[in-house]
Amino acid sequence: MTTHSEKPFEQLSLGMRLSLLQRRWRCCIDTSMAPLGLTQSRWAVLIHLDRLGEGARQSTLATERWGSNCLH
Repeated sequence: MTTHSEKPFEQLSLGMRLSLLQRRWRCCIDTSMAPLGLTQSRWAVLIHLDRLGEGARQSTLATERWGSNCLH
């Protein structure tokens, strides 16, 4: 029996390719951010704050990140 890890990348389904790429990308970012002492939880918040701009409120960050359902 052949597992997905034995198949060439090009033969995997689109969903599996996207999943593997996301994990590899996250690993690269985590490795790059580690010397700065930034975990995924920390750098993700910093990215969202940068996108929201100066003066962003905590509720705006929560809405942007998790949707308005979490605030009720």
